[in-house]
Amino acid sequence: MFLNALSIDSIKSTATIMSLVGCSRSTAKNMLYKLVNEGKVKKIQIEGGCHGWQKI
Repeated sequence: MFLNALSIDSIKSTATIMSLVGCSRSTAKNMLYKLVNEGKVKKIQIEGGCHGWQKI
């Protein structure tokens, strides 16, 4: 479900992923960090000290 919300060619915010998946911020962040640790997703720093998520 979370991997389907992400794509290789674009970076999505946590808020966008929350909306697509239909979950809370804490659930989204926990799952996204799990996917980072599994090597399936990368966290990308964007302007203003924010970050986004991208499928690998």
